[in-house]
Amino acid sequence: MLKEEVNSILVIRSAPLPRTFEALRKLREEYSNAEISVLVQEEVKGEIEKSGLVDNVIVGIKRRRVSLFRHIPLVLRLRKKVFDLVAIIYNTQGYKLVWQSSSFCLCN
Repeated sequence: MLKEEVNSILVIRSAPLPRTFEALRKLREEYSNAEISVLVQEEVKGEIEKSGLVDNVIVGIKRRRVSLFRHIPLVLRLRKKVFDLVAIIYNTQGYKLVWQSSSFCLCN
């Protein structure tokens, strides 16, 4: 898939904020026309929104006891959107593309 064909990106954040902003800037530069949604923890939602680097902020589950049922609302929310690319930001330089195809969807 060409960069020009990427219309929507899901970013999963698993890194400190400085690394997150660095990777989001690179993604925004490389995919300037794409809608970027990022999955974050509640604690950093405001800072990510203020950055202006993403179009949508999705708050993931909160830290509590592990339960499959706690994931259901998040999965249902993500199922409403089709993503062309999924990237994970982790605690190293940049980001890692984990899925790139004609489309990625948590659909039926």
